[in-house]
Amino acid sequence: VIQRFNMKVSSEEDQRYNIASQLLALGHEKVAEGNGHDALALVLDAIRMTQGEEAIMGILEKAKRKADNEIEELRKSAELKTARAVCRSLTEEDTILAERGDEDILVDAFKDGSSVMCRRCNSLIAKSRAEQHSLYWCSGN
Repeated sequence: VIQRFNMKVSSEEDQRYNIASQLLALGHEKVAEGNGHDALALVLDAIRMTQGEEAIMGILEKAKRKADNEIEELRKSAELKTARAVCRSLTEEDTILAERGDEDILVDAFKDGSSVMCRRCNSLIAKSRAEQHSLYWCSGN
């Protein structure tokens, strides 16, 4: 009998943890191979062996929340990079607004959220006109 987390663990339980560990290691290999479906199945089997079927939904919900948070952080990071690129572009290019000394107008429109960058043509578009721009005016179509 061994001690794990201040609980006595029988050799049968120890074997389950060892098998679960092997399943997780195999799951990592499947992820590295690009086989997410099999990796998830292996992880679920490991959870079943160590924590029971009832633990699966809670663990999946926690993983989903974490993934959603990471996606949101990536989105914010991409928006910040785009804003910086727009600012650089507006100050480096010869535009009518730059010639007049009014390049801050576009920077402010992007910063305040009233405008968005078109991912196809890199134009700054009023949010309210983004759909029409995409359908009718975008040069990146």
